[in-house]
Amino acid sequence: MIFYRVCWVGVAALLLATSACSSAVSNAGDTSVDAVVDVIVPQMDASVAEDTKPSQSDIPPQEIQKPEQLPDPPTPCVVFTPDADDPSKALFDPTCVVDVQVQLNPQDWEALRKQTRTWVEIVRGDCLSEPFADIFTWFQADVTVSGKLMENVGIRKKGFLGSLSDEKPSLKIRFDKYETGQELAGLTRMTLNNVIQDPSLLNACLGYAVMTKAGLPAPRCNFARVEVNGKDYGVYAHVDSIKKPFLADRFSSDEGNLYEATVSDFRTIFRGTWEKKTNTKEDDWSDLDAAVEALKAEDEALIPALEKVFDLEQFYTFWASEVLIGHWDGYAGNLNNTYLYADPADGRFRFIPWGVDSAFLDPQQFVQNNYGGELPHSVYAFGHLAFRLYQHPEGQVAYRTKLLELLETAWDAEELIAEVDRMETMLSVHLPEYTIENVAYALEGKRSWIKNRKDQLLNELNGFQMPNWVYPPRSSICWVDAGSVTGSFDTEWGTSGWDYLNQVGTIEIDVPFLGSIGNIAANARDGNGWSEGQGVIELIATEEGGGVVFLVIFGDPILFKEGPGVPIDWVNLSGVIGRADIFNLDFEVVAALEEGTVTFQEVSTFYGERVIGEFEAKVVAAP
Repeated sequence: MIFYRVCWVGVAALLLATSACSSAVSNAGDTSVDAVVDVIVPQMDASVAEDTKPSQSDIPPQEIQKPEQLPDPPTPCVVFTPDADDPSKALFDPTCVVDVQVQLNPQDWEALRKQTRTWVEIVRGDCLSEPFADIFTWFQADVTVSGKLMENVGIRKKGFLGSLSDEKPSLKIRFDKYETGQELAGLTRMTLNNVIQDPSLLNACLGYAVMTKAGLPAPRCNFARVEVNGKDYGVYAHVDSIKKPFLADRFSSDEGNLYEATVSDFRTIFRGTWEKKTNTKEDDWSDLDAAVEALKAEDEALIPALEKVFDLEQFYTFWASEVLIGHWDGYAGNLNNTYLYADPADGRFRFIPWGVDSAFLDPQQFVQNNYGGELPHSVYAFGHLAFRLYQHPEGQVAYRTKLLELLETAWDAEELIAEVDRMETMLSVHLPEYTIENVAYALEGKRSWIKNRKDQLLNELNGFQMPNWVYPPRSSICWVDAGSVTGSFDTEWGTSGWDYLNQVGTIEIDVPFLGSIGNIAANARDGNGWSEGQGVIELIATEEGGGVVFLVIFGDPILFKEGPGVPIDWVNLSGVIGRADIFNLDFEVVAALEEGTVTFQEVSTFYGERVIGEFEAKVVAAP
């Protein structure tokens, strides 16, 4: 089988993936694109048609049991302190795993779990013109937190793309959603992140601890164990909600403008995606527009212009902290996972860390696969503010000085490794036995990374000059209409490879960047790797000029059944078109399918059984 290193689309690396989608084949063998399926959609747990498989709502609540492999939770350990100056500290005790039990209508839980978005929805049309849509709705529930029953609260799913899951959804709880003034330990909200992108479980809490030590307004973080309708969903990261109480505690007041970055920057092309979170009734974006204008200044006027709209000293700390902990999916590294607050004390912007669950690793694979070369260890500068400052002599010196300072004041490898040890011990009694070994393996890698991080950075910082930043500014991620495709297949389940004399398919396509194609094979089989559990329909064709074209449709095999057409919508079925050069061993994903259907005239997912059908879809491609 050929294994392709293809762009990772659909997670926080969306910008990287849509900027350049070509990389080399790493092994040769029979021809299939399972690896394309494995990588192009790393989040394939979205909902499917309601009538395709049993749901938890079909099970009476009294019959829902905790999975046997999960240990019983220890006695709740939160010690509530209602008379304390800040009673919410009890819920963020770092030595305590907060016990959260949710009860809601099973049908509502099914609806909540299945709410999702797809990467195609994100990149379609004029996708950078406004903040990405808020697709999640509130449901009514009762929630017990460490023995305290809170009735009639709101609960909803959360996440952008990579952290979305219908098996273990991230959650927001709002105690005052339906009962005005209702709160728990001074809090009106809880944010529970599913940590599915972090095999070690610890990145969020560990990363925020380092950033807090650096002097940043990082959210508090500890752990929670979440149960819904009697089913134990395991360990979550419990993180401060970035709302007005947080702002009032960390800044001069909570009256300023708060913005959230999701593929956002201080360039005109990305300006529209900043989401305003406070003062939303006021159509005043002048502070954000002033930041965009300040970054247009020539080098000789840049620093004074920026100092008027940013607390630059605070930004250097924020920027250096992101690099220090390897938070490549933040502002400087990926225009993502950041809050921006205009402090009313002086009106200047301060940065608030967020979404550090992918920290404590080297992001070489994400950059190398898409841009070539190696990302420096000691700087990320994809964010335009970081980029302009790093290209400026004064800004680069200030950044280097701050990173060296934080290595001495905020980074203590022995202390961090001891904290990893403590967290591992604390969480071990909350984990299924079969996961403990995998978590331990991830934590060994984390300990090694922490131990080596200081030397890794100093090897670059102690040179005669800082590393060059050679990567270009981000371009648009918005995919555009590229035509349409129709076709058919007549094959057997379990087939793969080039036997196009016996495995028949047709493709008719009006996509300009694809030449005429012929010699079409058709295969059908079970996926593997990330696509394990998925069914795959694959058409292989030769392209005029010597290339090879793949068209792959994939999804839950339970949807592979005779009858009405099944949607190609990236919720039910998904599809991509790729091109391979068998002489240079390169593979490129060139387009995606959407707004289409697959209709099976005959189908069985048993080996050797006949699979006959046809498909039609629109084609969208990167700009």
